[in-house]
Amino acid sequence: MSKDRTEVRPRADPRLVGKAARLYYEYDLTHHEVAAILNVSRVKITRLLQQARREGVVVIRVNSDDSPFFELEVALSRTLQLSEVIVVPSFADRSKARQALARAVANYLQRVIRDGTIVAIGLSQTVALVPEFVFDPRPTAVTFVAAVGGIRRGLAGMSPNRPIDQLAELYSGVAKHLTGPAIAGSAEIAAVLSGDPAISRTLSEATAADIVVLGLGPVAGPVALLEQGEITPTELNRVIEHGAVGDLAGRFFDTDGRPIEDEWDQRVIGLTLPQISRVPVRVVAAGGLEKAEAILAAVRGRLVSVLITDEHVASALLESAGAGSSPVVTAKS
Repeated sequence: MSKDRTEVRPRADPRLVGKAARLYYEYDLTHHEVAAILNVSRVKITRLLQQARREGVVVIRVNSDDSPFFELEVALSRTLQLSEVIVVPSFADRSKARQALARAVANYLQRVIRDGTIVAIGLSQTVALVPEFVFDPRPTAVTFVAAVGGIRRGLAGMSPNRPIDQLAELYSGVAKHLTGPAIAGSAEIAAVLSGDPAISRTLSEATAADIVVLGLGPVAGPVALLEQGEITPTELNRVIEHGAVGDLAGRFFDTDGRPIEDEWDQRVIGLTLPQISRVPVRVVAAGGLEKAEAILAAVRGRLVSVLITDEHVASALLESAGAGSSPVVTAKS
């Protein structure tokens, strides 16, 4: 199988990358001027600067809170009666889409975290990327606590413990782990584990959180729990038959955001949906049109107060509400 040429292009000398970056960004020289000084082509300079961005030699930060989607954010937050809506560009590439959402979550947390804040973190490949986009955080007496256990054999990000540790280190805060699995083998095992003093103490701290940060999963298309082997196709079909349209922190909910009464829910070790709904600030980061129905359901169930999503989803939600979807208009946060 042939490889994309961009994948096999040799990596430039890091010292040359650094020189090009300093000349271009610090001294404000043009590509042509940098090329003349370093005695390379202008095309080479473009590639060197791309490598500098890609490898973190150069980190560009925009010191502005002005959103390119301000009107859409305001319209959607009013329509869904949410505290805030943050919209990011839409990307076909799932990796870029997650990064855009994670960057928005990081910016939001940097804006709202104060001394004494308790932030609960759930299962999410998107939320796991948040620490990568936290820039210049000020030391804060903040506690990051797990809202749910970890997936045992999943992708990076399917355990809240790693981002909790990273965020606590960035903010010079405190990390509180939930040492059990997200999904126990049976309801009986989940009850025993949830009664363990260490686990019950962490869950108690999570219920007292000021902010909970969650990803949202659909029941169609890529289903992370299914991909990780935590839920079987038979179990997934069963919760869908019971009305499930999505999940938060492993908890499935119906079109009104109500918990699905199923043996599966009894096996989850983490915050329940009613407990999530009582956290003052409920941040849900979710993009992709396949999640639109589940996002609306979560809003109806008061499981969201701050929505971070992409442009296409935001437009679809607004159009759906404008078409007369009364449960959306009357939802409250």
